[in-house]
Amino acid sequence: MPDEDRLHGSHRNHGSHGSHGSHGSRWGQESPGSLRDRWARRTSRLQRLRRLRRLRRLRRLRKRLLVPSLALLAAGALLLASGCTGEGGHGDDRGERTAALGLCKATPSARPTPTGTTTPARDRSEPPRKTKPKPKPKAEAELKAEAELKAEAKPKPFNRDDFNGDGRGDLLLGELGPDTDQFMLLGSPAGAAAGAATDRRVPVTGRFPELDKTSSGDGAYRYEVAETADWDGDGSADILYRAQIKTRDDGRRTPYKEGILWGGKDGKGGKEGVSGSFTRLPVSDAPPVSAGDFDGDGHADLASGPFEATKDADNDVRCAAIDYGPFDRSGRPAERRYVDITRRGTVSAYTFTAGDFDGDGRDEFFTTGFRAVGEEVTDETSPDVYVDASYYRVGTDRSVERVGDLKALGHGADTHYDPEGSDDGPAALGPSGSLDAYLTADFGGNGRADVMVPGKDRRTGNPHVLYGGAGGPGTGRAATEGPLHDSVAVGDVNGDGRDDLVTGDFGDPLHQAGSVSVFLGGGRGLARQAAVTFDRTDVGMADVRPQGDADRDRFGSGLRLADLDGDGCDELAVHTADFKGRSGQRGYYVIPGSEDGLRVERALHVPS
Repeated sequence: MPDEDRLHGSHRNHGSHGSHGSHGSRWGQESPGSLRDRWARRTSRLQRLRRLRRLRRLRRLRKRLLVPSLALLAAGALLLASGCTGEGGHGDDRGERTAALGLCKATPSARPTPTGTTTPARDRSEPPRKTKPKPKPKAEAELKAEAELKAEAKPKPFNRDDFNGDGRGDLLLGELGPDTDQFMLLGSPAGAAAGAATDRRVPVTGRFPELDKTSSGDGAYRYEVAETADWDGDGSADILYRAQIKTRDDGRRTPYKEGILWGGKDGKGGKEGVSGSFTRLPVSDAPPVSAGDFDGDGHADLASGPFEATKDADNDVRCAAIDYGPFDRSGRPAERRYVDITRRGTVSAYTFTAGDFDGDGRDEFFTTGFRAVGEEVTDETSPDVYVDASYYRVGTDRSVERVGDLKALGHGADTHYDPEGSDDGPAALGPSGSLDAYLTADFGGNGRADVMVPGKDRRTGNPHVLYGGAGGPGTGRAATEGPLHDSVAVGDVNGDGRDDLVTGDFGDPLHQAGSVSVFLGGGRGLARQAAVTFDRTDVGMADVRPQGDADRDRFGSGLRLADLDGDGCDELAVHTADFKGRSGQRGYYVIPGSEDGLRVERALHVPS
């Protein structure tokens, strides 16, 4: 609404315009002097009257607008409150839809830090201010002691692979199923030496009836490993399994069965690795997505999703559930909190990735997806669809805050959405029914997680690595290109404190005989060239030819890393199925790590 000065000014201009032209001829019978005097007096009175009328109209207008404005403010406050409590609320660029947060917690955006402020100049009349002397440079020993104290204060990464709690990593190999076995290869001072294949092998298959169940038809399921971590904080890593239950295509959400196999000793004088206890968890509407230490207390936390915020089918709000550890032996977390990851239903989130991207000792997470703006999808109209990449931090009090957009992940880019399908946009608009997670690792060894994501060319899928920094993913050093792969694993094979990337290539027609490559991490990030590439013959398998164009040995189809001997260098387990008609060499080949990298020539065959 224009203010009072603007109203007065516009009328003054209009009034002055009326004093020109033919209006003066109406006073032609008067003398010039008296005409000017009368004109001046009349103009002065008219101006005063007009000014008074305008002031009265403005006062009446303000009175009429005051009550509706207050009512609108009150209604807005009630609407916002009802949205935060899940009792209602709207707000979407695509039309009138319910956007109730329901069981979700709101994720407020961080206030921007003021920039461009300057320090006022000091008055020359004031006495000069005293400055503190610069501290003397600290000795190297003092700096080293401070670094050690900081390292001790910072929470250590939680245990993911030491299932018997002896301080050495263990390998979980194989799969659950009617024709496959799952087992552990426990670490020892000998590592991957001869004899470990039998002496340190602990079966999982055949010990737990719930895990061995198989069925077909409606309600069928098969457990697979979802995440491994020390969920109960007893020093031994545990295994979280999940199984998607097959249901009829009736539009219902597909439920998931979940359970935890607790690590430790079996308590019966047998081999270590599993405690002999499996806890079945309640059926869930959404699967686990990512593990991390979000609140920085040293305990493993678990994120799952997406969950529907309300039972309203028109509500597009979706939540991620964060279960904070430690978990008790019934599988109950210390606390569960639901977090809105759709920005009140305006974003369709497709990925959820956790990691300590800024190096503060607590894991953050980011989501990627799509945001539609404008028209609904009809035969004649469609909305503009943009990439959304949102970055979230979790406080020590477990509150979640959206701290910004991730331009390195394409936030704000136009996807050129086509309702009939496109290569760079979503297949369909609306809430996502699942969440994927990108691979994370610390390739630079600086305490900040890096993330490997699909490349800018979505048609080829070339990956690239975004490096962590103070502002989150993609705010560290410049991104580098990563290798194409069919399988992938992360670990430190040379013990330099930097994660390395191990890839397998076995699915392409050019790789009938699969191969494995190792890309080392370094001060400049992930190396672009492989340090070593090897295949079946390098680990001692027979040099034979495939039986036909479709035959593949699938060497490298499964990759696992763990520090079996505790020397700081991870061992690598490579799975192979071998060519048709040759079954004697199937299984895993465990390759020792060393300061010089993998010792491929010392590979140990572990049948599966």
